[in-house]
Amino acid sequence: MSNFRITRAGRKPASNDRLTAEPPSPAPELTGIEERILSYYSTLRPRLREIGVATALAMVLTFVTTRFLMTHWYQARAVLRPASQEPQSSVTLGGLLGNITGGGGGGSGGVLNSLFGGSGASDANEFIATVTSVTFTKDLIQSNDLTKVLLRHVSPWSSPFLWLGISKPTPWKMYKLMTRRFNYDYHEQTGNLTLTFWDPEPEGAERVLNLYIAALRERLRTRYVQAASAAVVSLEQQIGKTSDALLVPQLDQLLAQQLQQLGTAKIQADFAFILIDPPAVPEHPQAPLTLVDTLLVGILAPLLASFWFLSRERFDSLVERMKQFEVELTEAHELDGGGPTRMTEDNNSHGTHINGS
Repeated sequence: MSNFRITRAGRKPASNDRLTAEPPSPAPELTGIEERILSYYSTLRPRLREIGVATALAMVLTFVTTRFLMTHWYQARAVLRPASQEPQSSVTLGGLLGNITGGGGGGSGGVLNSLFGGSGASDANEFIATVTSVTFTKDLIQSNDLTKVLLRHVSPWSSPFLWLGISKPTPWKMYKLMTRRFNYDYHEQTGNLTLTFWDPEPEGAERVLNLYIAALRERLRTRYVQAASAAVVSLEQQIGKTSDALLVPQLDQLLAQQLQQLGTAKIQADFAFILIDPPAVPEHPQAPLTLVDTLLVGILAPLLASFWFLSRERFDSLVERMKQFEVELTEAHELDGGGPTRMTEDNNSHGTHINGS
């Protein structure tokens, strides 16, 4: 029994220590960033419902606008590869044309060797410079009567005067409209040249891109014929002027080679590039992207609404401080103005008292 009492007596100091424990340490002070975050949260918390309603309305408006009101654009796409990117072998296009001209890939030189033995990047740059030139685009519009196609869907933002019908569709304005819809991309690693064209009608986009490719072939064909014809004329003039009997046979041989090239110059454009992927248009429009635009608005709308409420709260606080400052300034001015007046009245009364005495 005594042991039991001793045990309980031994436990009493522990109970006393628990009762006399030190109070918990105070919470750590907040940093400036944490205080600012809490201030923003306290400002936006009463506005969460308004922010949610504004976000929902913005998403619905974006969906309806992009799905039913805005013009849907289709993108036609074609992939070309310059013939110089093809591997050199007996069955390549260069060897085929060499056999046609009778040179057998020998020392005929001329346009064919430069065409199929050059750099793919330089050929692609030549194609790009051709299809984006002002003359090429104007001829393409005029020869295929594309003015009505371009004016059918004019953006009020890029061409407001054409959209309102105030400005006349000059060739330069048509060129600008055409280049806005046409685009290109050259991949150095693969050697492919991708051409694209935008139009609200999928058939129209595919048709115009086919016209681009056909016009490019025709332009290259014309250039090759002109180059071969100029070489023939130059050699004929040189033969007529040369009196050296040893040089004339060599010039005659070069002239015969150039005449052969002139006969095959028209088919060179058909082998200048390979149409890997002909113009094609996806089933669905590529712009505007209704789902992506709606989700993007759903992300940006709450951020903009929060910024608006925070700015408005800061502006109201600033206006309130300015009003309080004006009140304090007015009170201080009245106090400063009342002091000299009371002093003047006291002096006048004191002077009257002296004169009266």
